[in-house]
Amino acid sequence: MMRMMLLAAVVALAGHATAAAAPATAPAAGGDGIARDEGVVQVTAGGLRMTIREVDETWRTSFSVLDLPADEWRQRMVLMRVRQLANSEDAQGGLGVTEAQVAGLAKLKLDLSFVVPPKDAEALTGLYRACDRAVATDRPAAERALLDAMREVGTRTVAADRARLADTLAMARAILTPAQFEKVSRTPAVGAPPAAAEAASRPGE
Repeated sequence: MMRMMLLAAVVALAGHATAAAAPATAPAAGGDGIARDEGVVQVTAGGLRMTIREVDETWRTSFSVLDLPADEWRQRMVLMRVRQLANSEDAQGGLGVTEAQVAGLAKLKLDLSFVVPPKDAEALTGLYRACDRAVATDRPAAERALLDAMREVGTRTVAADRARLADTLAMARAILTPAQFEKVSRTPAVGAPPAAAEAASRPGE
């Protein structure tokens, strides 16, 4: 069963909207394409979605990962619980976590954010602007270039994020005892979002 979780990494990009009509390659259900709805543009390709809004004459672009596999969703929930162990004395006391273990967990990058590197975010936004400004005869090629770039960035960044998640969980497992980690894995994280919820994250770095 696939779950959808939106892990947004917001990047503010200065610029003004153009008066040209937006590309209108609407994605089929679950497919790739470009769509506009009430002033919000969504570009979907390769499991990655870019949402563009103009706020106070500034382009704001967010990126979301679609359809997380159930096992990856569970891994993120375990990571959320490990993060609580690093910051909550109540959680620490319930598992008998030592000060040394807390110090070790605090050194990990216990971050659930999905971040598209700023250079990639700027490049993708630039490609969308090229679509937005293109004349009708040039628009199909501009849209293909944007969607192809989205697929490449999505493949690279999602894979890197999954590797980071797996490495962080492995390091947390090494710090905790087997019994502690087993209990963490079975305990729902406080405030864990339900399936198909949106978990807001920090700006991209």
